[in-house]
Amino acid sequence: MKKRLIISILIILVIVLVYFKYPRNLAEDLQLKNEIESVIHNQKNTELDFAKITNFKWDKMIIVTPYLNFKDQLRENNINGNVKLNSSIEWNDSIYLVVFTKNNKIVSYVNYERKNGDFSFNRPLNLGISQKNAKFKIDRENEVIRLVLK
Repeated sequence: MKKRLIISILIILVIVLVYFKYPRNLAEDLQLKNEIESVIHNQKNTELDFAKITNFKWDKMIIVTPYLNFKDQLRENNINGNVKLNSSIEWNDSIYLVVFTKNNKIVSYVNYERKNGDFSFNRPLNLGISQKNAKFKIDRENEVIRLVLK
């Protein structure tokens, strides 16, 4: 009986260690991606407020620009990077990686296609934007859409 108990405890310990050691896969939030595109392409909208279109709790948004190593960006922001994101941001210049965090853990992300509008900012967005400040003016000039941080 003791032998079974010890074996059971060891098996549980191994499972717990494996769970915390290896990164978990996090799927891209396609519903949020569609909502972003919908807001931007509706000509009546003049603002994209991420706090209003997200249906999950978050406290910081990080926008990783093309060719940057997003793992380095997460480390710079003290984000727990024990998550696998399906993104081509490190070699693809047609997307931004928009990452949402809560208590320094990734809760959601979107591979945002630049053809829908380019983020325009005067400070590095990879340093993070608080939820209350994640508002962008939708600037439609000469058929080019720019999302300007307010």
